[in-house]
Amino acid sequence: MSFLARFVFAVCVVGLGCGSVTARTDASGSGGGSGMDAGRAGADGAGTGGAGTGGRATGGIGGAAGAGPCHVELLTNGNFEAGNVGWTESPGDRRLVYLFGEIDPAVVPPTQSDDVAWLGYNVVSQTVILSQTIHVPANTISFTVSGSVYIQTDEDRTPYDFGYVETAGAAGTDPAMSWSNASAGDSWVPFSVTRPQNGLAGQTATFRLRVVMDDGTNTSFFFDNLSFVANLCP
Repeated sequence: MSFLARFVFAVCVVGLGCGSVTARTDASGSGGGSGMDAGRAGADGAGTGGAGTGGRATGGIGGAAGAGPCHVELLTNGNFEAGNVGWTESPGDRRLVYLFGEIDPAVVPPTQSDDVAWLGYNVVSQTVILSQTIHVPANTISFTVSGSVYIQTDEDRTPYDFGYVETAGAAGTDPAMSWSNASAGDSWVPFSVTRPQNGLAGQTATFRLRVVMDDGTNTSFFFDNLSFVANLCP
């Protein structure tokens, strides 16, 4: 806290008489910016205080202003509630994001949300891809991919049809998760995997759902609540 003192002294000027002057001193310094003000500015990360004619006061250096989060979500519309916004469907002649009410009742998964990704089904001898371009921060240490999957099939338990969640970059393709018709069940299954950045840091990459179908019986791969989180802190 500043200590402020006031004192009065007499001034006599020849020919003009005498009078009094009130003087002010400030224990923190008489500079244009007081040490307290400058220190407050420094604590806010603003820098240093100003210097006056009678002294100099310097504020402390503030902490890192906006050091940033340790985890950054990179996907847009990972729960598909905005339809196919943010996603690219390949081949382009087939929708891959559906409302529950639009799905064939014979294969519809248990209700989870209003919109889901639906790949495979009656596709014959073809690869179907739902993808999104992501920009991986340069300081990424690892990434976590998560979501939910539901698989319905008319196949037997021999693997014929395959589904993948993967990230493709300049250094190659990083597989996060994979399934086949043999993974079919009667409920949604959550998944989560954390991977080292594997050359993706600072790169533009493609996150994708990829389903490879054979020429036989139908298998449907449903996905929902997808997330791709870049982990930036050790």
